[in-house]
Amino acid sequence: MRRVLEKFRFAFIAEIISVISGGVLMIALARLLNPDGYGLFTLSLSVLGVAKLFSKLGFAESASRYIAEYKEKDPTMIPKILVSSLIMTICSISISYITLYLFRGRISSLMGEAQLSAFIEVGVVFIVLGTLSSFFRKVLQGFEFIEVASVALSIERITRVILSVGFVLLGYGAIGALIGYSISFILTVLIGSVYICQHLLNISKLDKYIFNNMARRIFEYSLPLSITNASGVIEKRSDILLIGYFLGPTYVAYYTVSKQMTEFTNAPVSAYGYTVSPMYSSEQSKDNKLSPGELYEDSLKGVLFLYMPAALGIAILAEPTLSVILGEEYIEAAPILAILSVLALLKAITSVTSSGLDYLGRAKDRAKIKTVMAVINIILNILLLPVIGVIGAAIATVVSYSIYTAFNISIMYDELKISFQRIANPVFRLLFVCVMMSVVVYYTSNQIEGASGLVISILSGVLVWFIGGLVLNLWELSNTISKVYSLL
Repeated sequence: MRRVLEKFRFAFIAEIISVISGGVLMIALARLLNPDGYGLFTLSLSVLGVAKLFSKLGFAESASRYIAEYKEKDPTMIPKILVSSLIMTICSISISYITLYLFRGRISSLMGEAQLSAFIEVGVVFIVLGTLSSFFRKVLQGFEFIEVASVALSIERITRVILSVGFVLLGYGAIGALIGYSISFILTVLIGSVYICQHLLNISKLDKYIFNNMARRIFEYSLPLSITNASGVIEKRSDILLIGYFLGPTYVAYYTVSKQMTEFTNAPVSAYGYTVSPMYSSEQSKDNKLSPGELYEDSLKGVLFLYMPAALGIAILAEPTLSVILGEEYIEAAPILAILSVLALLKAITSVTSSGLDYLGRAKDRAKIKTVMAVINIILNILLLPVIGVIGAAIATVVSYSIYTAFNISIMYDELKISFQRIANPVFRLLFVCVMMSVVVYYTSNQIEGASGLVISILSGVLVWFIGGLVLNLWELSNTISKVYSLL
C-alpha cells in the first residue's frame, strides 16, 4: 500500500506540474502570438503530430505490456523486449520524417499556409525527440518505475515553458515556440535512456536476444495498438487540420485554447490512470476477478464525483474564464469551450478505463472502437464545419468521444464483470447536487464581472458541492482512493 501511494504521489505531482506549465505556456503563447500566430503554431503541431504517430506506432505500448508481464515471471526476457522495440522505433522514426520532409511543399499548399513548410523543416527535432520521449516513458511505466517517469515528465514540461516562451521573446515568433517545444523532450530522452541502460539492459546477452520470437510478438501486439494510437491522433488532430483547411489559423486558435482548457482539468485522474492501469492486469493474473472489478468501480465513482460538477462549471463560466485568462481577443471561443466542457468528463472516464484495457489484453477491441470514433469525427467535421463553422468541430468531438467512452466501459464490464448498481445510486444523488451548484454559479457569474466575479462564482460552486455532498451523504465517495489501495 505504501509503495502504491508513493508512486501515485509522484505521478500526481508530475501531472499537476504538467498542467500548470501547460496552462502557463498556453496563456503566454496565446497572448504573445495573438490568435493568428498561435493558430499557426498549433496547426504545425497537428501536422507534426500526425507524422509522430507513424514514427512511434505502437511499439512502446507493446513493449510496456510485455515488460509488465515478464519483469517478475521471466526477467531474462527484458533485454529482448527493450532492444527489439527500440530498433523498431528508430526505424519508424527515420521513415516518418523522411516522408514528411519530401512532401512538405504539398502539405503547405494543401493547407493554404506557405509558412508551414518552414515548421516542417525544423520538425525533425520534434519527431525524433518526441517519439523517443514517449518510448522511454512507456517503458518505465511497464516496469512500474512511476517515480522516474514522473520526474522526467516534470523536468520536460518546465523546460518547455522556459524555452518556448524564451524563443518567442527573443523575436523568433511561432517557429521559435516550436523549436523550444521540441528541444524540451531531450531531457526525458536522456533520463530514460541512461536509467534503462544502467539498470535494466544486460549488454552481454544482446547478441542472442535481438532476433527471436519476442520481436515478432512485440510487432504483432503493436498492430492493434498502432491502430488505437492512429485513431487517437486522428481524433485529436484531424479536427484542427480540418478547421485550418476550412476556416484558417485564427479559428484553429479559438478551438485549440478551448480544447486545452478542458484537458487541463484531467491532471489528477490522468496521474491515477497512469498508475493504476498496469494493476488491472496484475490483479487479474492472480485469478482474483473481484479485486480488479472493485478497483475499477471505485475509480469510476471517484471520477464522476469530481468531474461532473467540474464540466458543468466550465460550461457556465466559459465566457468570463476566456475573458479573464486570455483577453477579449478570445471571447469568440466561449461557445466552443461550453460545448467541449463535456469532453473533460468523458476524458476523465477514459483515463481510468482505456489504458487499462491494453494491459488486460483487449487492445484489439479498443483499436476497433477508436478507429470507428475517428472516422465518425472526420465525417461530422466535414459535414458541420462548412455549415455552422468552428462550433461544428466541437459538436463532432463530443459526439464521437461519447461513443468511444461508452464502448470502453462496456468492454471493461465484459472483462471485469463490474456492478453498475454500486455506481448508480450515488451518481443520482450527485446529479441533484450538480443542479443546485449550477444555479448558484450561474447567478453569481451574472452579478459580478471580471476576475473577482469568476473567483467568487467558482468558490460558490465548490461550497454548494461540498455542502450538498455532506447533506446527501456523497462524501462516502471520498474514500475511493483508500478503498482502491486496500485492494492492492
